[in-house]
Amino acid sequence: MMTILARRAALLLGLCGLALAGPGRAWAQEEPAVELCPAAVERGILTAPGGWLLNGADFNDDYRLPDVAVGELGRLVDALSARGVALALVLLPTRGVAVPAAETVASTKGYDLAKARASYQAFLETFEDMGVITVDLGALAVPGQLPEPFFFARDHHWTPTAAQATASLIAAKVADLPVAARLPRGLFRSERKVEAPRTWPGSNGTTVQGICPGLALPDLSHPVMHTVRLDPPELGLLDDAPTPSVVVTGTSNSSWSFNFSGYLSEALSTDVLRVFEGGAGPLSSLMGYLRSDDYVTSPPALIVWEWQVTEVWVRRPDTPLLDDMSAFQQLVPSAYGPCPQPVLQGSATLRAGETVLLQALEDAGPVPANSYLVIETDSPSLNRFDLVSRHSEGQEDRYEIAYYGRVDQTGRFYQELRAQDALGTLVMEVPEGVEGRVETTLCGPPAL
Repeated sequence: MMTILARRAALLLGLCGLALAGPGRAWAQEEPAVELCPAAVERGILTAPGGWLLNGADFNDDYRLPDVAVGELGRLVDALSARGVALALVLLPTRGVAVPAAETVASTKGYDLAKARASYQAFLETFEDMGVITVDLGALAVPGQLPEPFFFARDHHWTPTAAQATASLIAAKVADLPVAARLPRGLFRSERKVEAPRTWPGSNGTTVQGICPGLALPDLSHPVMHTVRLDPPELGLLDDAPTPSVVVTGTSNSSWSFNFSGYLSEALSTDVLRVFEGGAGPLSSLMGYLRSDDYVTSPPALIVWEWQVTEVWVRRPDTPLLDDMSAFQQLVPSAYGPCPQPVLQGSATLRAGETVLLQALEDAGPVPANSYLVIETDSPSLNRFDLVSRHSEGQEDRYEIAYYGRVDQTGRFYQELRAQDALGTLVMEVPEGVEGRVETTLCGPPAL
């Protein structure tokens, strides 16, 4: 028998497009195909009826993760679980599966729609085997499944309709899981804002207009939605609002523009904290949140992690990829958080050049694998540095520590240490112009 929450989620899914439908919407399929200039055709840009603009990444049909990434993601899930945090994955498929007549449009690229769908399913199963909550957006994105298309025709983002339908699917999946009992309940309603709709040329439209000067394209447009709480908690004058038990972190698809976090609040009947970084990739956004005071002091019951499957192969500057071992060596201990029983602690004043963080006692003994450092500083300008671990036998290990992309600096860093016989000295190589204090803690391997 369906629970009340599951029935509500199913109802929301059936109605997900109605609030956003109306004249002049961005995805009207009556638009003709765009006439591209030769330079855009040479760049591999494709068009489809309805005003769609597409590129090679939209028609990749193989989403396999490297084995090393699968192992590291499994460690991350285990670390979150150790702190009582469930993880839900919102994995957006490529735009190719959502385009009408996709196989015909991409025939010159050898695109195999059936292979793309099967590869997406296998990707989800990899995460399901780790214990991650997943929803099949590949099936949802197929033309005709929603009142409106899943993606915008000339932008790489999903539509608010897709965001709302996805929120409903997550709520239906969570309803019968133990984590549902840990979510404080409230009443929420998503509604259209009074101001004019959001209009913009679209990311793909902007790219093509840069290649084809003078090409006229209509702006995309969609109503601006927001979600309000109908039963706000009563707080005293000095009371702080409770930290939400659900966190959404990911890419710009989780920004206010598409109201994904609001739709989640409505579907799950609970407050949702939105933490996203546009253009920073999935690992950067999650790492930034796990280093925050919100996570350290009040880990959520559920993290909803949103990103696009294109992140498997798309490379950006200053953004870690899913097979970046050094990123996971910072991300996994971030999920564990500060250790309850430190092995060693030290404090120092930062100075340009080398600053000694820790000097181990002679009887400290070997440093076991998966031990990690927590480094906290009051310096607002320290966001990238090298750590050098000098062993008592004279060997060195070097680690590059960074805040990636546009993630806000919180002054907190984590780093796993390689197993070593003994830690002689831990040194930070401090960049010029950085001043302040630093506190360093060595944590032993976490108990799972």
